[in-house]
Amino acid sequence: MYVDKALQVANDDSRQRIISRRVITPKGANDGGGGGRDAGPGMLRKDFRVLAFWVGSVVTNNRGKASVDLKLPESLTTYRIMAVAADKASRFGSGQSEIRVNKPVVLRPTFPRFMSIGDKAFFGAVVNSQLKQAGTAQVTIRSLDPAVLTFEGDTTKSETIAPGGSAEVRFQGVARTAGTARVQINVKLLNETDAFEETFPVELLVSPEVVAAYGSTKNKAREQLEVPANVVPTIGGLHLELASTAMVGLGEGARYLVEYPYGCAEQRSSTTLALLLAADLGDAFKLPGIAAADLKPIAQKNLTDLQKFQCENGGFAFWAGDCRLTSPYLTSYVIHVEQRGQQLGYTVRKEMLDHAYEYLDTELAKKQPENEGWWPAFTAWQAFAVKVLAEGGRNEDSNINRLYQYIDRMPLFGLSYLQDALMAKHETGARPDELARRIRNAILAEGGSAHVEELQDPYLFWLWSSSTRSTAIALDTLVKGGRDETLINPMVRWLLAARKDGRWGNTQENAMAMEALVDYYRKYESEVPDFTSVVTLAQRPVQNESFKGRSAVSKTKDIGMSDLLAIDSAGKKVDLSFEKNGTGTLFYVARMKYASAEPVLKGLNAGFDIERHYAVSSKSGEAKESKSFQAGDLVKVTLTFRLTKERRFVAVTDPVPAGLEPVESWFATTAADLVKQNDQGGENTDDWAWWRRGGFDHVERHDDRVNLFATRLAEGKHVFTYLLRATTAGSFQTAPAHAEEMYEPEVFGRTATEMIEVKP
Repeated sequence: MYVDKALQVANDDSRQRIISRRVITPKGANDGGGGGRDAGPGMLRKDFRVLAFWVGSVVTNNRGKASVDLKLPESLTTYRIMAVAADKASRFGSGQSEIRVNKPVVLRPTFPRFMSIGDKAFFGAVVNSQLKQAGTAQVTIRSLDPAVLTFEGDTTKSETIAPGGSAEVRFQGVARTAGTARVQINVKLLNETDAFEETFPVELLVSPEVVAAYGSTKNKAREQLEVPANVVPTIGGLHLELASTAMVGLGEGARYLVEYPYGCAEQRSSTTLALLLAADLGDAFKLPGIAAADLKPIAQKNLTDLQKFQCENGGFAFWAGDCRLTSPYLTSYVIHVEQRGQQLGYTVRKEMLDHAYEYLDTELAKKQPENEGWWPAFTAWQAFAVKVLAEGGRNEDSNINRLYQYIDRMPLFGLSYLQDALMAKHETGARPDELARRIRNAILAEGGSAHVEELQDPYLFWLWSSSTRSTAIALDTLVKGGRDETLINPMVRWLLAARKDGRWGNTQENAMAMEALVDYYRKYESEVPDFTSVVTLAQRPVQNESFKGRSAVSKTKDIGMSDLLAIDSAGKKVDLSFEKNGTGTLFYVARMKYASAEPVLKGLNAGFDIERHYAVSSKSGEAKESKSFQAGDLVKVTLTFRLTKERRFVAVTDPVPAGLEPVESWFATTAADLVKQNDQGGENTDDWAWWRRGGFDHVERHDDRVNLFATRLAEGKHVFTYLLRATTAGSFQTAPAHAEEMYEPEVFGRTATEMIEVKP
């Protein structure tokens, strides 16, 4: 609060000017003592802001004195009042004074932070007396909202207080229903009284779950929706998303590549590929920041600039002019991009291509490595080289015959590249059929989407390998081969859902995913959309949309859970129909989120096997598992995850029991440090293990929960631990720990509801 005041200053001059500022603060707020609270029994009810008064000129009286009345806010604290004055002659002075405000009897609350339905906890207050006589304090507690919170037993208790002494009084509270309760408590000691009123939350323990249906139709499609019985009507609902293409938001991945700040040959090639694809699509998908008319000239310049990375031996190096090391795999990738440009009508120097082809043939003729551990990576790069050579018109029969003998040792993207080579030479029969069978068998379908779990071989990281990238490469092979459309659409959905902030994880993933998705679009979405769509739920229209022309914008509709329940659908199956009239394909997503209102939930494994254990943590580091603790105990929480396959973009929420609070128990500065301290799966002992297995790389601590996030969790066991402090006596029910994939939330798992006891 800033107020101008006129002050009288003791000085011979009739008018002087104050050139500084006076500050009035609660004691401790600015003196390095921390907080704004007095340590004695006259404790602040709440923190107050600093009160600052800017002052100007003042007029003195005949005696050369000045005075001003200051009104302080009502609070229990110590105020410090300071004043500084100066005049034209550079004379100055200062002074300060302290005023302490207290009460003879003060009541301080000791409540839990929150409760869940069914919890029992001790509500109390500390009575502080500054009286010189002893007396009996009578403390009374009352709930103004007994439907939410009630108190069992005596609600008035007596306690003898010594002169200048204190005592704690406790009452048994029981949480009845979800809501906010107003609690009043008062004390009378001799002729002195004090009282306060607090609002207190009672929460419903819920573990939200998600089910989803994905699909597309040229006419009409029907799904069945079942809303589980006994759900929370205020949580969740049905989310509908309609589009005329599966390419929603593809431009963000291209923007990421175009704006990527580094410029080695791989990154330049990925950027060039994005420009080629965006220019080929024209107005269908606009690239942010670049006019459609400028795309082709920029793409042509990039194709030409890539030639600067070619060395005398015909191979390409990562950095222009640095030809100490050329890479056949990098060379294959650059040539793949140049070939794509050539197919789209861009100018590509034939001499450059021929020189690169000769280099690749020379590398393919070299002796294979003696260390068989290299074979997955060795056969993979050779399959890529054979692919670009075959697509460049070269006869690679001998290399294809040789590599086909090692298909048992190839990663999936190597099999896809070898299949591309066979398609380039128009081969039919047993070999392409066998490769197609192996590719199909490696694709994992789950929850309406499908993807590839690539071989976790450490040498493959040198080839930029990842499951996202291999999924894109396999998808492109299936699209070009015109095979298995029932697998193609789920793979498209998985790739689109695997994006974070509209893009994939790195330049390779973005480039390969964009290429596969554009090829899919060209083949399976050739019709220009011009249609209307109607969505009906239980024979009632709930969404009507029109699509005209190519657009990557989806149209959404949200129906709240209370509206779903009004259809009388709880526990029943109702039809959810999608109808399209006109030219094009309607793509739809229907995702329902709900939370069970059951007071006790069992554990569930729908893709995540998760366990939670509580234990008393001792100074020696030993932890004895228990669900009963003494107030003040350190409690070690252990979350164990057993995964049968890799999980990406994982989010975990572990609710904290009401009588406990999170403790700042680690000071990791990097994601790798965090994983080393907490992932106890038995393998994360160095940086390479972190890179290979993944782990939780971000943690958030809140009053009522701890959140964990992992970009990637490899197959196997992962363990995470953290500490809580038992603070409030009572028995508390804690909600299940919940884990899910953020982009596939129907893949999830939870622990069971548990009861924790904290003894006084």
